[in-house]
Amino acid sequence: MTLLFSLIVRRRETLHGLVQQRTAELNNARVRLWSLQRKLSLIVDNAGDAIFGVNCQGKLSFINPSAQTLLDVSADNTDEFVLFERLQMPHKDPHKFAELIRNGQAFRCNVGHLLKQGGDAIPVTFSCNPISENGRTLGAVVTLSDISERQHMEQRMRIASRAFETPEALVITDRDGQILIVNAAFCDMFKTSQSKVREAMVQQVISDPQSELHSRVRNGLRDHTHYSEEVTLQRRNGEAFMAWLRVAKVHDEVLNQTNFVIHVADISERIRQRQELEKARDDAERASKIKSEFLAVMSHEIRTPLHGVMGLMELLEDTDLNIQQQHYLETAQSSGQALLDLINDILDYSKVEATSYS
Repeated sequence: MTLLFSLIVRRRETLHGLVQQRTAELNNARVRLWSLQRKLSLIVDNAGDAIFGVNCQGKLSFINPSAQTLLDVSADNTDEFVLFERLQMPHKDPHKFAELIRNGQAFRCNVGHLLKQGGDAIPVTFSCNPISENGRTLGAVVTLSDISERQHMEQRMRIASRAFETPEALVITDRDGQILIVNAAFCDMFKTSQSKVREAMVQQVISDPQSELHSRVRNGLRDHTHYSEEVTLQRRNGEAFMAWLRVAKVHDEVLNQTNFVIHVADISERIRQRQELEKARDDAERASKIKSEFLAVMSHEIRTPLHGVMGLMELLEDTDLNIQQQHYLETAQSSGQALLDLINDILDYSKVEATSYS
């Protein structure tokens, strides 16, 4: 009897130990499950993308804070909210989304639009993955991302890319002058290729390393926010040409990164045209000066014999003349005086013009 009682007690203690062990394991499992649920909740709640849970009819069963912000709704106002009525995909009928979910089909849209509560449409990318249990589809998880900023950046990149197609040379360097990006016009201007100039120092590409310009460009990149000057540059084949060099420093606050944008314009043709215009102006001024000097000399040479003629007419006036001869003399004297006045005016004008050129 005592032996039987002892066996029962030991059996009871063994069972009690097993119960305590199972209870501890269950409690540990509950703690791990709670921890996992907590981590999952934190991940979902703090995810930057909008995450939705939908049933087979497309109605919301769950919505994370990012999705609430994106849709401008609260978790308490989503009972009658049908997500797929707000989603637009190119060449897709939104009403087919619920059918795809019921059939357990996953789908993705790289560029679509979401109609917000106020009616505004924003560009989004989204994916839908079905939730199944024992072969039965219960709904789906929809992940949605606002790509407005990305599209804005892509548009800016496209604009920048088109700007780089300008016929004028453009190059972007790091803060030390090492070339990062060049356009085709730069390579054409300096008779080189992108593979040869990439990662080279810009001052080595556009000038002789021994020249003063080489040091000036290097110091300009180091010391100035931006500057510009008219310089003589050198192509890779040794040919020199006149250019307008403009350097601008740009700083990215987000990346804390400084770069330089260098613009080079070949002004050789402009300089040639300017020199031709200056030469034409000098030639015209020289011709005008010669003309004025010629007029001054000729006026003086004409006036000298004219004075002789006028003097002889004065002497003739003191002789005996009949009335008709007196009339002829007066007419000759009047015409001679008019001619003398005209020659004096030409001479005075020529002197003033010649003096202004001298």
